[in-house]
Amino acid sequence: MNTGFDIVYTDATEPFKSELKRFRQTHTLKTIYSKGKNWTYYANGKGGKVILILHGGGGPAESLFRYMMMFEDSYRVVAPTIPSSVDCVAEVMHAIMEILNKELVSEVHIFGVSNGGMIGQCLVRQYLHNVLSLILFHTMLPSNDYAKVFGKRVKILSILPRWVTITLGQKWVIKQMQSEGANAKPGEVAFWIAYFKELYKSELVTKE
Repeated sequence: MNTGFDIVYTDATEPFKSELKRFRQTHTLKTIYSKGKNWTYYANGKGGKVILILHGGGGPAESLFRYMMMFEDSYRVVAPTIPSSVDCVAEVMHAIMEILNKELVSEVHIFGVSNGGMIGQCLVRQYLHNVLSLILFHTMLPSNDYAKVFGKRVKILSILPRWVTITLGQKWVIKQMQSEGANAKPGEVAFWIAYFKELYKSELVTKE
């Protein structure tokens, strides 16, 4: 009999379906409270060196599960999810440092994706002595012009009902994956479409 997981992730999403299932079975979220807000994070792997993985906007740390599992054979991996309730970048950096302190980590390699890459750049500026290297993927340097454009988008989204924001966000993500998946492996596009559909139906992706 098919489980709920098997209904969301059909055989067409293999082998990524099996990888996600194994990740969820072997990884447990940890919790820390920072400035009165609840943060969750993964801390797994082995080795003397630590990689801090920072996810992009619109998805939790779990969305980078394949990177986590790949690095865990040789490194300790710490991967927090930035909650939507945070108010500023300084709050994010403070919480990340609290997580690292809790895990007794003093030095890290940072792997930042998109928004996570921008957070990583901020961490380098403020905590340079704690950062061994910074790897950026699909991210950008600080830009006042981009900040202005993004600010206008935020104002527009803020007046839209939640269901409209979530629906449009999901449609945009799926369209991007379908249009840019020409070099994807078999099952890859189908898997990520299924993953983000599951994500957008959950409480992990909110209007905020």
